[in-house]
Amino acid sequence: MAARRLAASAVDWAAFTERVHPGQIEAFRAFKAMSDAFITKYVICPMSPGSLVFVNGLPKSEIHEIQSLSRNPLSN
Repeated sequence: MAARRLAASAVDWAAFTERVHPGQIEAFRAFKAMSDAFITKYVICPMSPGSLVFVNGLPKSEIHEIQSLSRNPLSN
């Protein structure tokens, strides 16, 4: 599914490389590295975010944290 998301915005890096001025090749390499890092993080993310479960108006994870702090108030 992630490949389908990327297919619409894929960059032809070979064609892009041919158009880069020799004096800007280091900046281009840095740009490509940042792009690759972003795409790696993007592919790892799920298509839709997980759902939050609310209890009394607070996310369930916060309820567990509050409960653990109330059991051990001096743990921090």
